[in-house]
Amino acid sequence: TNWLFSTAELQDIQVAGDDVKKYTELNFVGIEFATQTIDASDMTHFHLDIWTPNPTAAPAVFKVLLIDFGPNGVFDGGDDSQHELTFTSPLLATESWVSLDIPLADFTGLTSRAHLAQLVLSGDLSTVYVDNVYFRRGGGGTSTEPTEAAPAPTQPAANVVSLFSNAYTNVPVDTWSAEWDNADVADLQVAGDDTKLYTNLVFAGIEFTTQTVDASAMSHFHLDIWTPNSTAAPAVFKIKLVDFGADGAFGGGDDVEHELTLDATTTPAIASESWVGLDIPLADFTGLTTTGHLAQLIISGDLSTLYVDNIYFYTSGGGTGTEPATPAPTPTFAAGDVISLFSNPYSNVTVDTWSADWDNADVADVQVSGNDTKLYTNLVFAGIEFTSQTIDATDMTHFHMQIWTPDPSAPPAVFRIKLVDFGADGAFGGGDDVEHELTFDEGTTPALAAGAWITFNIPLSDFTGLVTRGHVAQLIIVGDPFPDTVYVDNVLFHK
Repeated sequence: TNWLFSTAELQDIQVAGDDVKKYTELNFVGIEFATQTIDASDMTHFHLDIWTPNPTAAPAVFKVLLIDFGPNGVFDGGDDSQHELTFTSPLLATESWVSLDIPLADFTGLTSRAHLAQLVLSGDLSTVYVDNVYFRRGGGGTSTEPTEAAPAPTQPAANVVSLFSNAYTNVPVDTWSAEWDNADVADLQVAGDDTKLYTNLVFAGIEFTTQTVDASAMSHFHLDIWTPNSTAAPAVFKIKLVDFGADGAFGGGDDVEHELTLDATTTPAIASESWVGLDIPLADFTGLTTTGHLAQLIISGDLSTLYVDNIYFYTSGGGTGTEPATPAPTPTFAAGDVISLFSNPYSNVTVDTWSADWDNADVADVQVSGNDTKLYTNLVFAGIEFTSQTIDATDMTHFHMQIWTPDPSAPPAVFRIKLVDFGADGAFGGGDDVEHELTFDEGTTPALAAGAWITFNIPLSDFTGLVTRGHVAQLIIVGDPFPDTVYVDNVLFHK
């Protein structure tokens, strides 16, 4: 609509074959359907999808105004009602589609919606692509609230960092509904169990910024949800975790985050009128490259009414989360088929150093349930040298070692193993040295994982650059940027 002072220009375009409205020079734009007003009395939500190339960080805003002309169907006829909602970061995003699925109840000034006649979009986003603009009615089934409590967690308390659960001692949470979200939250009990009830949920910001959570030793994030709303397509539920980084400040330059979208077809899947346990490996939050200073949990989507319980991080590896509770599995290779550098079941060859003076790692001899183990800390790389008596592994077929780390295994975490042969002259840099390094992450076989013993039983043929192995003199292990803490056991060659 050509309204006075509106600078907006409209183009009808296609994006990947889909019809889309493109607004440029947008300060505000009026979208009118006054000749045939809309009766949205039976609808529960207003929906639109937007995409913008513009910055959406604060103080940028995007506003949605709905206007009802009343029974007389005339603007300013005395029975008009209206309400405008303002959206900001983190709901808004740059260069990605954002779905605004808004409960009509949030438009509190819109006292009638039987004669809707205008939609007005405005704000600081000068270029906005718009699609899928509609009113809808949410499903609800026959049950509006749970009659049974969420299942009680079974993770050992020592393995858990809990935000909200009767089963554990909870860490401080600053707010369960931040001032920048649009959800309402209430504390109630379901069958005697403390539960959070969110209503008018488009997105809710749960913040624990004054005392951030160190989940670096954790492997999973868990929460239980129950909703009366329809979970059939296109309904989704989203979970975002945000780490503020070492400076502990939002927008400090070292923030990382990742959002997962769940629906009725994902694993885990959402469902109506039953408790759903969402047990998610932290590795699935691939953009969450650090978890040492978690400060925000943001839940959003199409489930406007949501009961929530048992929100916690945990490690599945046993022990305290920072050290193994059980020793590495005992190797079963015949002693005659083994050349061992470090393993209780075998006689070990001479190793000159487990941390060379040219590396930056620290190493300690510890015991895990009575079993000798090497503990590396501050591991960027560690040089293990046996140069005074090099190893002839010519007849061996495999290199074997086991590690355990409490550190996150999600990218960019990698663990590298390098073998170096000094050649017949037995000297470093003598002209006949050969070497090869292998890299492991959460997607390799074996996969890097936190809180569990990992067995590397690697065919020596995989070290393709190690064309001779009659004078193996160095083993170099690398964790950069992490794992930083690594327990090591049963380091050997075998056939």
